[in-house]
Amino acid sequence: MIFLFCTSVVMAQKQFGLKFNFVTNNGTIASNVRVKFFKDIADDVVVVKELRANHKGILNFKLADNYFDETDSVFIQAFFEDPKIYYLNYEGKFSKKQFPLNKTIVFESMAPVSLDEIDDSIPHPPTLPKRSK
Repeated sequence: MIFLFCTSVVMAQKQFGLKFNFVTNNGTIASNVRVKFFKDIADDVVVVKELRANHKGILNFKLADNYFDETDSVFIQAFFEDPKIYYLNYEGKFSKKQFPLNKTIVFESMAPVSLDEIDDSIPHPPTLPKRSK
């Protein structure tokens, strides 16, 4: 009897479909992206779940009601790591009204700073005016 009750409660809980396709701004697949789900609980942010996209850059997942906070929103961060290029992380907040969600997320690459750019950004010390003879 208890088993049937627990099963019916789990089955009755609404599921919210989520599909992310991760790519880079160069058009390549962003594979194995780490995705964290957060929610606000009493003025504190809590990690609800952490997942990884597959090698094709796709994450299919069903969110339950307990993933959402009091405002019926979930906050998502996605991290793509590449040893050769630095990519900016993705952050987004979604409400229950936006589900089912099918979204392509593009990671923007950021060129590493060169030594010349670092030298140009450092102010040079003041110089004394040349004396006339």
